[in-house]
Amino acid sequence: MYKNTRTLCFLIDHDQILLTETVFSSKIRRFTGIGGDVKLEKNIVHETIKYLFKDIRVTVYPHDLEKVALIHKISRNEKSEIIADETIHVFTCNRWQGDIKATPGIKPSWHVIQTVPFSEMLESEEKWLSYILEGEKILVEIVEKRTNPEGDFTLINVAIRSMYS
Repeated sequence: MYKNTRTLCFLIDHDQILLTETVFSSKIRRFTGIGGDVKLEKNIVHETIKYLFKDIRVTVYPHDLEKVALIHKISRNEKSEIIADETIHVFTCNRWQGDIKATPGIKPSWHVIQTVPFSEMLESEEKWLSYILEGEKILVEIVEKRTNPEGDFTLINVAIRSMYS
């Protein structure tokens, strides 16, 4: 079983959100935020800052990040065996230094928050991102099942609750 910790950050500028187009499998390209894998001994906030600089060339300081979600995601194979157990720390940021730049494999683009292209995002993100954009801080439990050997997944369940309940 694959156990992993990830970070994900969405830059917000007034009424817009920065999304990047990401390749999830040979056939699937979706919009998402900026982030990546975090080694267990590393600091989540510092790793988020590292990915923001590496991927879009902006400088962010720890006090500029706001933790808005903690996601626990379980992925199962065709036999319903757990094949991945991920924890994803989600941040928003509305202050940074530098001009946003594309880097190899990263195509950032601004989207008006009222018209976020949810249909072009991972199905699970479509379920929880709207809560964050409304200013809520949330805990999310996701269960998905692989539907074929190429790695496509079907969403089985998403449970969302307030971070403060």
